[in-house]
Amino acid sequence: MRHLILTILLGFSSWALAQRVAFEPDTLSALNPWTDQEFAQPDDSFQFAVIGDLTGGYRSGVFPVAVDKANAVSPDFVISVGDLIEGYTKDTAQIQRWWNQFDKWVGKLAMPFFYVPGNHDLSNALMTRLWEERYGRTYYHFIYRNILFLVLNTEDGAPSRISAEQADYFESVLSQHSDVDWTLLFFHKPLWQEGEPGFSRIETALKDRSYTVFAGHTHRYLKQQRKGRDYYILGTTGGGSELKGAEFGQLDHFAWVTMRKEGPQVANLTLEGILHDSLVTDETAPLVDCVLKSSTINYDAIVETQASQEWVTNLRFRNYCGQPLRIKGRLFGHSQLEPDWVRIDTIIEAYGFLEKALHLSTDQILWGSKLEPIELDWSVETLEGAFRQSFVESITIANANYCEKPPSDLVIDGRWEEWGRAVYQAPAKLEYYRSAWQGIEDCGLSVRVAANENNLFLALKVQDDNVFYTPYRHSWEQEGALLEIKLPNQLSIRLGFSPMDSLLIDVNDNWPREGELKATRSKNGFAAELSLPISHLEQLNAAPLDQFQLQWTVYDHDHLEDQYKGTKALWQNPFPGSGTFFLQKTKH
Repeated sequence: MRHLILTILLGFSSWALAQRVAFEPDTLSALNPWTDQEFAQPDDSFQFAVIGDLTGGYRSGVFPVAVDKANAVSPDFVISVGDLIEGYTKDTAQIQRWWNQFDKWVGKLAMPFFYVPGNHDLSNALMTRLWEERYGRTYYHFIYRNILFLVLNTEDGAPSRISAEQADYFESVLSQHSDVDWTLLFFHKPLWQEGEPGFSRIETALKDRSYTVFAGHTHRYLKQQRKGRDYYILGTTGGGSELKGAEFGQLDHFAWVTMRKEGPQVANLTLEGILHDSLVTDETAPLVDCVLKSSTINYDAIVETQASQEWVTNLRFRNYCGQPLRIKGRLFGHSQLEPDWVRIDTIIEAYGFLEKALHLSTDQILWGSKLEPIELDWSVETLEGAFRQSFVESITIANANYCEKPPSDLVIDGRWEEWGRAVYQAPAKLEYYRSAWQGIEDCGLSVRVAANENNLFLALKVQDDNVFYTPYRHSWEQEGALLEIKLPNQLSIRLGFSPMDSLLIDVNDNWPREGELKATRSKNGFAAELSLPISHLEQLNAAPLDQFQLQWTVYDHDHLEDQYKGTKALWQNPFPGSGTFFLQKTKH
């Protein structure tokens, strides 16, 4: 073993020497948290790339493209700000599969890659141990071209923490390397926003030198000035994001850093182009936030109980900004629905509110819920036009549903037999990895809703040709379901579960103690039955209840091997009024 380690270290030393002594690692060991590709040739300056969060709502296909783009622009090396795998599990085999997949991706880089841990990578003690077995230490430093790179672990023994030992380590490193040209810090959580003591110690040790900070975690780009230095929070490189746009800090990108003796020059490379480093700053962030918050239309649900020629709703816009916003929009033409207005162009004053009625009509009596939605193409923008968001809002007429009479022999046991033949339907909407859905046989839903004077009864049957269960994941990471009942006062009851050997319930919002849930599984799917007292619904609603909205979400995961191929299947397309059921006119 001693001979093997010596051989490894000698080999590593030869590799380091081949890099013209530009790269000076803190420690030579058999395990190191970086890959062994050669550095680019030394020059008066050098470039490297910094990737943002990959996980925490992973979106398929983004990171491999980023790898290709990085190879195309050829930085000296690539470094991360953490959250490289999904994590939050104690399933050793799954963790190793995630790391194997990630290592396969970065193995396609033509230059070294430096690992930085995030909370998704070190979610628990097991994941920390597996990191150390694969990559060695969780915090470290190195010098490249006389620039000191510090890689911190912000999950050091506890979430959002830098231990005293880690702070000691970096204080020592900084005292030993006072003659470098610049110091760069890379870590996951922006701990300066939390006043974390360990990070404060490191900041104090940095006070007399030139340095720049790169972090992640928030999935929104922000450049801040702190203590006279630049602190960057990167966006995503495949992690969860609404991708509102570069001006709102919600984008997939990597930072492109050109390092010179006078300091780093930072640009942002999206997968489509190059952007400056002041996308969102401390000065613009408050306006960005309020414009994003103002970028929502609410409209009254239109729920029809009979055929008609007229329908009415109210559109509501709210300005959350301390300055006026312009609302502009037009209704697209519709083959049958005729609106009483077509265009809107108005200014909402600071913190103001606008409500605008919309009347729809036809020249004949018909069911509006069978028509296509009418669409509003609209935008919200600041008066000088610096920040603008555009959307297309679909205004949909919903049909009313009625609770049926419960089966006379109903027993809440998770079996479907009392409900008769299951009629499966395709999900109305797919999220996550939508292309994984292969049809009703892969994930089809059958739903029944019944009520008597005292109780509401719900039944769900899911057809699935490839089922997957594990005790190491949440209900949304295997075969599972989420029930949501929305009351007229907008309060909701939510219950998330998976029919494992022992029923897993890991989402429970306002579910009554008297409520019942039973679920059974089979080789081609699962079934669930639920019962809850109407008195509980009325208590939450603070009024007698005559209607509610129902939504079922089913999670379909076919394979253990790939965490990213799960499908989120929604029974109803979510919009105001969808899935509305009436209690008072129960069908018998």
